[in-house]
Parts: sequence; structure tokens; C-alpha cells
Amino acid sequence: MHLSNASAPRNMQRQSSLCLSLDIVIADTPLPVLPSDEPMLPFARAIIEATADLVCAYQIRPTYFLAEGGSGMIALERIVRLIPESTPLIIDLRVDDANEAALAARAAFYQYKGSAVTARRELPEATARAVAGYDRGGQGVLAVFDGAPVALTGAWHGYSIEAARTAEATEARRLNPDGIALYQHSDALESAASRALAGPGAVFVVDRAVLYASRRMTFAEDARTAAMRLRASFAV
Repeated sequence: MHLSNASAPRNMQRQSSLCLSLDIVIADTPLPVLPSDEPMLPFARAIIEATADLVCAYQIRPTYFLAEGGSGMIALERIVRLIPESTPLIIDLRVDDANEAALAARAAFYQYKGSAVTARRELPEATARAVAGYDRGGQGVLAVFDGAPVALTGAWHGYSIEAARTAEATEARRLNPDGIALYQHSDALESAASRALAGPGAVFVVDRAVLYASRRMTFAEDARTAAMRLRASFAV
């Protein structure tokens, strides 16, 4: 495994570079779970149970839960507690405001039990360092590269970039060979591209290809099969 913390011996044995983003949309919930009053929680529980031994981390984007109002936020609070303590959790907040950074950090590391949080690269380094100060032994702050990649300084633990931007992703890897490299939306990466981006610290984030592999009664088993296939494609 490439994304780890000191309390993750089980994950280290998995040697996985696969991260699953729990981008849950109620309208897409598999039919067996849809009749539930609050389907986000039982759906997430089934997916986590089916994939927890295959991934090196999970990712949460709180906006998906905010979109469902109060029930979505309650589901989010419960879902983060379903993730095994040995499995890092990335909170994709993309913090971009220095005045709100402390609130975002408290939400990510304390309320949602995150191991890492994303922030815009434009965030002042001193603010990024302050956000990392809320971290309780996880992976700290990951810079989001929307523009041209740069070499990161000590305030940053790594970076997040769209996998489809293969040229920029390759350059980001060259500039930051030792940091965590979070490749977002890696579902459609070709094997040659994934091999070029792989290496120590590389984490391939997938979402719908696993999360919504099917809407059948076997949706959890189908998600596991999809995760196994993608995990193998990212192996080096």
C-alpha cells in the first residue's frame, strides 16, 4: 500500500493503490436498498464491507451529502464511522479560503475522522501548515492542482490531480516524486497511463465504476468484482 499511517498494518499488507470515493447519489441507489427511508447509509455499509480489504483508502466529498439536506449530513456522520480505523480517509474539501481554513480542518480531522484533506494550491503555505496542525497522525494536506503543477514545499504532504490530465499528472509526479499522488477519476485510465503514473505514493481514485457497478441484488458483489479488476490494472 502507498497511502498509509502508523496504525495501518492491515492495509500495508494489501499493497493496494486503489482508493474508492464514496460519491453517493440517492437517485442512483441500487434497487434493493432504495426502499429504505435513508438509503445512503445501508448502501455505503454494503459497499465498504465489500471493498474494505481491497482499497488503500476511501475518499469523501461532503457536497454529495450536503445535496441531500439534513438526512445526508446525518448519513455522512455515520458513514465515516463505518470505515475501518486502519484505512485512511481523505476528505476532499478543496479548502481555498485562509479565513475558513481552521473550520475546514476541524471538520475534516475531528468531525469526519479524516486522515488527509485537500486544499487549493493557492492557499498560503502558512495556512496549509496551520491546517496540517489539526491532523492527528494521518497524511495532512494535499494540494489540488487545477493549473500547471509545481514543486511542493514542506507544508504539503502531496497533491490531487485529475487522472485524465496525463501530461500534467506526469509532470506533477516528476516534480514531487516523494509525496502522495492522488489521481482523481482513474476509472477510465488505460493500463499504459496507469503504469506511467504508478510508483511509491501513487493512489488511483475511482468512483462510479465501483460504486455503481450494478443496481442488481448482487450490487455489493459486483462492486467488489469491479474493485478487484481496477486494483489489478493499477498494480505494478
